[in-house]
Amino acid sequence: MTDKPIMKKLFKPLIILLCVVFAGMFVYFSWAYADKLLADDLWFEHVADNNNFSDAAMLFYQNVNGRLVSHYFTCAVFEVISHRPALYVVFNVLLLIAFIVSLRFLLKNYLQRFYPQSALRNKLTALAIVMTAFYYYFFFEGRIETWYWVSSATVYIASLIAAMFAFGFLIGQYPNKIQYTVPPLLFFMAGGFSETNAVLYVLLMLLYLFYNKHLFSNKAIPYYFCMIGIAGGLVINLLSGGLQSRLGWLPEHDFLYAFKNALHSMVVPFLRLKHLPFKIIFIALLLIYVKHYYGRISVNIKSVKFKLAGFLIICFIALYITCYLLSDISPDRAMSVLYWLFVFLLFDVFVFSGETAVTENTK
Repeated sequence: MTDKPIMKKLFKPLIILLCVVFAGMFVYFSWAYADKLLADDLWFEHVADNNNFSDAAMLFYQNVNGRLVSHYFTCAVFEVISHRPALYVVFNVLLLIAFIVSLRFLLKNYLQRFYPQSALRNKLTALAIVMTAFYYYFFFEGRIETWYWVSSATVYIASLIAAMFAFGFLIGQYPNKIQYTVPPLLFFMAGGFSETNAVLYVLLMLLYLFYNKHLFSNKAIPYYFCMIGIAGGLVINLLSGGLQSRLGWLPEHDFLYAFKNALHSMVVPFLRLKHLPFKIIFIALLLIYVKHYYGRISVNIKSVKFKLAGFLIICFIALYITCYLLSDISPDRAMSVLYWLFVFLLFDVFVFSGETAVTENTK
């Protein structure tokens, strides 16, 4: 008898979670099955067919752009899946699994570090799956460029996966020999996948060190090692013949025009009216879940203000760099990390922090 009120209380949140997850899986795999290779994919496929993956990667590095890590990974992928349509779906499935695993690893260390009393530490896999579903839906307009365009997924999603593992090792409780080697190497790879993402990761680390007043303390040393790793990836990018070639055919750069385009890029998600109602619905679902699970919605206003301000600053700087280089508004794929940050911020403010606030108020 005593279990019935509990089951009744948890029934609606459980239904919400199941609907989000299964709907997300259905849509994701439907698109993965139906989608075809885009122009750049066919180009990579052709080059990988006629060269070994190392020579193909160096060809792109010297003639297209400087993302050397990404080129090696992309060419290796096309060495395997080239002209095998069934393997494109397998690639999408493995990509999604790797994303969930890396997010679970990050959540494990994040909750252990910042919310050690959280009951969610016992539900990491479910939490990672739900957050991935939210991320997929919130970034629905960028799904083609981010998830199904193979030569783009091996840049942006691969960078995010490497970065989530890196941040997990960085904030986790691991020996110094691991924290001083593994995260810098992973960030070298994450930065080598995408220069825009590399800047975002550095900004995140600096923001965290500034907020906790660790900028000039010994605790900041592992973070600076990671920044050196990212810088290494960026130097390789900047020294490439491909980057010079790419900048040569881009329009002329203008600081004020880039400022306007950065602001425009920040507003674009709100101008896509056909997707906006679904995003509002998903935020409402998240709040309903929090209300049912914790009994009320409780947030730390001071913490929220700082995190929101930091998020907006990071957004503008990252978008400004992209818009300056392209002399246009940011493409959807370049905003993949920003959408991921937004979803993580939503869960941090309403789920992780909300659970802590409710627990402390009931003591």
